[in-house]
Amino acid sequence: MNNYLGFMDETGVLSPASKQRFFALGLLKIIDTSDFYQSLVVLKSRIESKLPSLKPFEFKFSTITKTSYNHYKILIDLYFNYLHVKFCCLLIDKQNPQVDISKYFNNIWDAYLTYSSILINNNIKTDESVCIIADYFGKPGASRKFFEREMNKIPKVYNAVMIESHASLFVQVVDVLIGCISYDYKINRGDLTRPDMYKKNVCDHLKSKIGKTTLIGNFTINSPSYFSVWEFKPRP
Repeated sequence: MNNYLGFMDETGVLSPASKQRFFALGLLKIIDTSDFYQSLVVLKSRIESKLPSLKPFEFKFSTITKTSYNHYKILIDLYFNYLHVKFCCLLIDKQNPQVDISKYFNNIWDAYLTYSSILINNNIKTDESVCIIADYFGKPGASRKFFEREMNKIPKVYNAVMIESHASLFVQVVDVLIGCISYDYKINRGDLTRPDMYKKNVCDHLKSKIGKTTLIGNFTINSPSYFSVWEFKPRP
């Protein structure tokens, strides 16, 4: 049995009332964190020494700027330097009637828990188990469902915890990767007519690493490191 750590993050808003069309969940699977983590620490320290005004620095796709975008490209390079890490993304296009949140779920929290379960179940093999470390997603006070307890109901999950994103560089890596995917969807499906040139540059760099011209659609890349995108389209 291969026991993984699974770092999760999300981007976008699930609420049907929100004008944000896309919601994405990402999962980073890793057994041995040592070498990858050390590289991330070195990169973060280098950024803080060059850009002291950003200290303490946190990798967030939404904060990419002219002064920082090259560092995000290096972050993407680091991901593909390590063959033992695996990343997968579940993308929700809220304009698809088959993912109508108000129709299929009691509330946003239930939708988030369901999509998290789907992402995990479809990316953990029968000979694998995973401990989920997820970015904090606010639970409504009226709900009796806790993320940790719901994820622990999944047979392949041996434990789960929520943390703040600044506490984990691995969660921040997920933030950047799903940020790129969601941003490419926004550009190519007409929701973003004037993309930010620096965020787009980082997106294009990710495409070049996996040898694709788009991050849209269902695809899996096994080399140089595992990278998978799945646009959720349930059957009617």
